[in-house]
Amino acid sequence: MICSILKFNQLFMEFVFLVHLYLKFEMKNYRLLFVVLAISCLGLFGQKTKKQIGSTTPVLKKISISGVVMQTSSYCGGAEMPPELFEEYSKPRPYNGKVFYIRKGKVNSINEPVVLSFTVNASGTFSFQLPAGIYSIFQEPQLKPFNKKEYPLGSYTSEEIECLKKWWMKPYFVLEIKEKDITNLNFNFHHECFAINDIPCLQYNGPMPP
Repeated sequence: MICSILKFNQLFMEFVFLVHLYLKFEMKNYRLLFVVLAISCLGLFGQKTKKQIGSTTPVLKKISISGVVMQTSSYCGGAEMPPELFEEYSKPRPYNGKVFYIRKGKVNSINEPVVLSFTVNASGTFSFQLPAGIYSIFQEPQLKPFNKKEYPLGSYTSEEIECLKKWWMKPYFVLEIKEKDITNLNFNFHHECFAINDIPCLQYNGPMPP
């Protein structure tokens, strides 16, 4: 609305200026020629103004996304727990501080920039906003290119490395955003005994931890 008013004011000032020049002309023939030229100029200016207004890039509507991320853990040795303690231990807990990253598309590509990251809070919830589209949610180890040299044979099995390649390419979750808010995302990470970070392919091989 403001832009339209400014454009109108500019057009009006141009018209006033042309009228002022018109009044200075004394010969009628020249006045008639001047009127024709003035109308032509104003017409071209108006067309340009319409094109400039129409070419304004529209602002994409952002959709709200929210959900919950929890974590559970396997019991990895020690004295046997009483049933009530084991039940309490097995309950899902908020995954406070867990960070996720979002890229466009359905597969992982380092050529696709990260458009957004979000962190799970102490209550296990998260929220963010994005325009409609198809996005993929990744974990931090998936952001850099996969480097096989970081996983030498002997420390890791060939099966683990092959599994890791597939895991790197596959998003943790593919998010399709349409016109409505999404409020029901629910993720859970289960930590197996001696698993490394949240990478399901890698297992700890070594002496029993204390």
